[in-house]
Amino acid sequence: MGTAVLLVGIVSSTVHAQEKDGARELPEMAAKAVATLFSDPGQCVRITNGEADRVVAALPDAFPGVKKYDLLQRVYQKLKPEVKQQPDHAVKARVLAALARASRQRTTDVAEAEQLDLVLNPEQPDAWLRRGISYARMKEEKYAADMFLEALRRTDFARPPEFFTALAPPTAGWVARIARAKRTDELNSALADSFSKTKSGTAQSMAFAMLQAVLDVDDTPLQPQRLALLLKSVREHQQHLLVSHVAQLLKRIDDWDQAGHHEASTALARAILLTPMGDDMQVEIPAHQEIAEPFAATAFWGDKPWTVDVRGMIPSLMKTALREPHGDFFQEAEAAVGRHQDDCHLVSCVLLARSMVSPLNPEALAGAKGLDAASRLRVAWRLRVLSPPGSVDEQLLAPWIAEGIPALLKLQEGGVSRGSNLRQSLQLLPLLDETTKASLLPTLLPLLREKLVKQNLSGDSQSSADLWPQFLALAMVHGNAEEREACLKAWRESGHRRRLDIKEEWMECRRMVRSVVDAMVTASPERGRDLARLAFESWSAAWTRSLKEGDADELTAVVVLDCLLSANLTDELATFEKQMLNTFSEYGSVQFRTTLSRLRACRDCLGHGEQKFPAVAIEVHDAAPEGGPPRVRWAMEIPIELSDKARIQTMVMDGENFGAPYKAPALHVLSGKYDLEIHVGASPDAMRKIAGAEAVPAQGEMTIQDLPPSGWVRMLVKNPRNGLMAIGSANPYCITRAELHSKRVPQGPAPVWPPEVRDEFGTPLSEVIPVEKGMEYLLRVDLEESDSLPLWSGRLPQGLNLVVMDEKQKPIAKMAGFDTRGVSDDLQPSMRLLRPGGWAVEFGDIFEPDGSILRPDVSRAHYLVFTASGTLDAGAPAVRLQKFRRYEEEAMPQILPEADVEFMGNFGMEAATWFISNARPRAVMGGQGGIRVYDTSKVPWELIRSFESPVLKGHESVFMFDDRQILCLEWPRDGRPDSALRVVPLDTNLPYEELPRQVLPVNPRSSEVAVDESGVIFTVPSEGAFRTKFRALWLSSDGRLLDTTAERPSMEGPSEATVAWWGKDGSLGVAEGGRMFHLRVTKDALTVEKQDPGVASFDSVPADAVPSSHLWQPRFILKDARLLLRLDQRSGEVVAGYRLPFVCRGSPIWMADENSPALLTTDQGELIRVVLPQK
Repeated sequence: MGTAVLLVGIVSSTVHAQEKDGARELPEMAAKAVATLFSDPGQCVRITNGEADRVVAALPDAFPGVKKYDLLQRVYQKLKPEVKQQPDHAVKARVLAALARASRQRTTDVAEAEQLDLVLNPEQPDAWLRRGISYARMKEEKYAADMFLEALRRTDFARPPEFFTALAPPTAGWVARIARAKRTDELNSALADSFSKTKSGTAQSMAFAMLQAVLDVDDTPLQPQRLALLLKSVREHQQHLLVSHVAQLLKRIDDWDQAGHHEASTALARAILLTPMGDDMQVEIPAHQEIAEPFAATAFWGDKPWTVDVRGMIPSLMKTALREPHGDFFQEAEAAVGRHQDDCHLVSCVLLARSMVSPLNPEALAGAKGLDAASRLRVAWRLRVLSPPGSVDEQLLAPWIAEGIPALLKLQEGGVSRGSNLRQSLQLLPLLDETTKASLLPTLLPLLREKLVKQNLSGDSQSSADLWPQFLALAMVHGNAEEREACLKAWRESGHRRRLDIKEEWMECRRMVRSVVDAMVTASPERGRDLARLAFESWSAAWTRSLKEGDADELTAVVVLDCLLSANLTDELATFEKQMLNTFSEYGSVQFRTTLSRLRACRDCLGHGEQKFPAVAIEVHDAAPEGGPPRVRWAMEIPIELSDKARIQTMVMDGENFGAPYKAPALHVLSGKYDLEIHVGASPDAMRKIAGAEAVPAQGEMTIQDLPPSGWVRMLVKNPRNGLMAIGSANPYCITRAELHSKRVPQGPAPVWPPEVRDEFGTPLSEVIPVEKGMEYLLRVDLEESDSLPLWSGRLPQGLNLVVMDEKQKPIAKMAGFDTRGVSDDLQPSMRLLRPGGWAVEFGDIFEPDGSILRPDVSRAHYLVFTASGTLDAGAPAVRLQKFRRYEEEAMPQILPEADVEFMGNFGMEAATWFISNARPRAVMGGQGGIRVYDTSKVPWELIRSFESPVLKGHESVFMFDDRQILCLEWPRDGRPDSALRVVPLDTNLPYEELPRQVLPVNPRSSEVAVDESGVIFTVPSEGAFRTKFRALWLSSDGRLLDTTAERPSMEGPSEATVAWWGKDGSLGVAEGGRMFHLRVTKDALTVEKQDPGVASFDSVPADAVPSSHLWQPRFILKDARLLLRLDQRSGEVVAGYRLPFVCRGSPIWMADENSPALLTTDQGELIRVVLPQK
């Protein structure tokens, strides 16, 4: 311990000694320090540019052993007498002011030093700012504001001094101080001066932060003229601050709009659109910058047609900028284009704005005359993608695209952009019409091939590998024989396929198949054969390799088969079939069931065409671009299951980006073999022939003069050789003008809602339309125009809503999808029929009122509007709402009686499945996680046995035909791949999940208990490519399964096997697809005794039989949580409605007796019986 004390004492003595020595040497050190400060010219420059405080702060480090403030005090005292108010003392004045602050001199001395610094360095912004900070500390607000404004006026934002970021960032309160002083006009002027003095296009992120802070000031939108002067300075000198930060500025525009500052929001939107930029301008953003999403011009527009404006910013800007009155907007726009004729960004904005107001004519398009061919090409595809339908004649843009693609290919490129011009050229070619494409491509193909080969030789083959399929498809269609062979040779010699693993080669093959299928739609039969051979060659190589290495792709094989069939390549078809049959024999047919089914269907349709018919896809289009009557298009194809179409579309045709379901190439081999008739009508049940043609091609179109504007259309295919006819399904169509359109500039003012309403319902995109009473509307998603919407899932594009408003135009509910129950009729996957005139809304839920439910808290739908929650994807499909047809509205009573209830038991969960026996006092209730068995002879019901298990998902059916056991059918949902049966003895000690599970041979679609409770019949949709195999299952009361099948005539379109009646001695009738199957159940077998034409209806029930429960309408419906409706079971009409005293959920339960009451589950899991009021 003594040693430690001694050591500390020695160290302490040493330090004191050094300090005493340092004190004696301070005058000498101060003189040396002053000399050091000004000896280095580079350091003098840094001092001049605002780094005096940093230099002074580092000074004590050069003189160790001396107290920091002692040294700085002596240096200050040494330097002060030497600094005079002379120009050559400007640097010394900078240091003296920094020393005064660092050495903590008196306020008057600091002020004197800073004032001298300001006098000698009037152009240095930090001199003004430092003086302003001192004034602020002294509470001299006016002088502090003066100093800050002068500092801002002199700041170079290309290289903003670090002191500005540290001492006066926008968040530090300086802007707020200026605003409180009512000097915002001077703030705007100072900021505009600094932007004009900063080298054009070089201002860094601090500049935008300052601009944002100024825009955030409350009175900025109240002074539109003052705002316009600031924006003018930004547009002229620092254009990128507007174009590169559109996302943040759009939010500011939206906020101003919601606050009613429409003039200011319009000025800001117009400033962004009319800002000259140039698409190649790139601004270096420091890594430490805090401003999010710095958009370059390419990010603003996108670099290929289907990613133009991916954030949906441009339509929103246009909507605000084009707000009436237009004033001098278009005059200013034309003047801006005149000053910057070579600015692609500006020309694009101006032409797009004009297209939003009226169709573009050749005079308007002359605004792009100053652009080179490659830039005009960019303007063309921007207009093609973003302009409203019909506003730009594509024939006027075709020359721009045709001239621009070769120019784009000849542009020099390098670095990360290598190959992008080649890629973009191939992406733009589909925008050309077939005539222009046919004239351009013969000369363009060699140039494209040369570019691809060059990339391959330069080692960039992998980056261009995905371009070969599209290029080859173009070559096969538009190249001459010599060029086609040259392109194939270049592809085969490129060698990139040899470097791919099997998964990558399948990706390459799928790209090839996609390109081939797209090209075959318009290719001649001769060129279609070349395309099909190309797809077959690509597939054969991948298939042969995959059988050795694994990972075979069956769905791609199906599409290749379709191509070969379309081209009628008999030799390749034989080779394909041989390869597939060899695969089946070696690997089994289960894995390749889709291909096997497709092969059989092809044999049926092509090899036995006298009895089988192709499927015919039909589309209705409005008038052609040149005018004229509407057109109906058709294409013949081999029938294919919808589920297989969806899988092919998802996994083969578009990968992660897919839209409408897969369409096979037309079967040209069938051209001239069939006659067609086109029938239309107001409903599928009332249609008439409107047109027809004999010996039609497999793919074609016809115009129809008197086609109604909306309705249903059906195609009939007739075989003239034997007179047989196939009737296609009826499809809805509508060619009337859209009342609402998600991609159309509003035809009237869009509503303005406060922020809390927008948070709930979204921002209005369209004008408001009134709901017309008695009018049925068609809500339709244009999947055909989409490359980014996932295969239809019953929802609108992400972020888009249809909002319902009341009579005061207050939003009360929104539809984000087509899954709202009871308010729409299913048509095709992308269409729904709506009757908003009959809608009611309660607590944000939309429903169609049945009976008397118009309570005080229920509103009616009076207006509709499209809104966006967040930013819409510009690549998403358009959504339109069209008037479809009129219908007759039903009157509704207005008073609801209240029903009493009787407690039956505490079930503890929502009854998802139930069985109540008519033959014995037993009931079985099932739900998620459990099954309960009750004795119903007592009230409340007495619980006999319960089973709890996590494998019970609430998607089961339970039956109890004797007192000893339960039969539980598990349906294939929630991860279950198959239907299965468990027999559950009531006296078992085993947990439910450990009981034997018997998988059914098929997955049934529906079930019905026999009227005598002898068992359950399960129905299954007919099987096979043409659905020629009827099938049914019987579950007997003792748990045995019986199966039966029967051949039936082929059928098309959706159908459902439905039990029609129950007869005596185990007989029953099942109807499907226009056929009635007479079944009989015995102890050991289920058989089909006969079949004949028929449908499930009361008229088809034999005299000694009982109608099936499927023929009856539900007796009760729980319309909402506290509303029970009673229906007529024959007509389905509402007989009565009752208010419930408790909140209920699930479906009502009722007994066979037509006078039996309804059983319901409350939200607390209680089972109640509804006692209906007496009349």
